[in-house]
Amino acid sequence: MPDKSLLELIAKQNKPEIWNIEDKGRKLEVISNDLIESIYIKNKFEITDILIKLIEIADSFERLFQNIKEKTRNGTKIDKQTKIWLGNFENIEKRVYRTLKDLEVIPIRASERGKPDPGLHEIVGTKEVQDFPEGHIIEEVQKGYCWRGQELRPSKVITAKKKGG
Repeated sequence: MPDKSLLELIAKQNKPEIWNIEDKGRKLEVISNDLIESIYIKNKFEITDILIKLIEIADSFERLFQNIKEKTRNGTKIDKQTKIWLGNFENIEKRVYRTLKDLEVIPIRASERGKPDPGLHEIVGTKEVQDFPEGHIIEEVQKGYCWRGQELRPSKVITAKKKGG
């Protein structure tokens, strides 16, 4: 909540007629709800921008570790110093995810075999398959997130398409 004196100053500049009220205790009650709402909305947009940037950092770590897994599956050996660095990066990644959790940022689960929800999922492609009903999610390409009931970023998903259809 903004400082009381700041609110009074803003209110004097924007609504001088409210300062004719005798009861000083009611001054803050009389300040326009629009003013308080605009301060809240501005801060909310700034916070969501920061949360999205934090999610992008988490995505970078996820891509890094996915690339490492693929390289080691293909026979690439990792030296001792690189393993130490990777351990440090894993600790940072855990802190980023813990921070997101502490800030009430919740991952959207793209349930495989389920139909996509337009409010939570963005369909980025289709794939011909036989094992899934048409239009159902078969793969999540990028994790989505919500914050306090508001979608920060939809899950990007691939849906099933019947072979030959």
